[in-house]
Amino acid sequence: MSALSSVDGSSVPRARRVRAPGARGSRRRGAAPREPVWPRPGAEVLLAELGGAPVGFALFFPNYSTFLARPGLYLEDLFVLPSARGRGCGLALMSALARIAIERDYGRFEWSVLDWNRPALDFYEQLGAHPRSEWTVQRLVGAPLAILAAYWSRPVPAP
Repeated sequence: MSALSSVDGSSVPRARRVRAPGARGSRRRGAAPREPVWPRPGAEVLLAELGGAPVGFALFFPNYSTFLARPGLYLEDLFVLPSARGRGCGLALMSALARIAIERDYGRFEWSVLDWNRPALDFYEQLGAHPRSEWTVQRLVGAPLAILAAYWSRPVPAP
């Protein structure tokens, strides 16, 4: 990724791609390796740097929209050190992610943000993002996940 100019000419935020540890196609324990569903690693990471020092990251991966019948880019985590906020690092990361989505011909770029995180919500609004209030996030962890997994006892056939 190329460096971006900062407004005040000080340290220039830069985003660069790194490989996420273990970012390969998923596989069940004991199962033979198989081709991943996606031709890319399961997750990718961009690092934001100021003066060559890492100050933030964006962890992302492809998802798929049945509405659009196209893949999309899902941002799982965006983090910039508090000392580096307001210096263009978040914008550099988001711009790099948008460019990746366009280069890969993805239909959309989306993420979740906590409803109490006003600084993040304001930042995303300035980028032109719109909240999707008609959707809610659903999650299973721990015992409910295990109970649901045990409900259907037949083995799931491998592709």
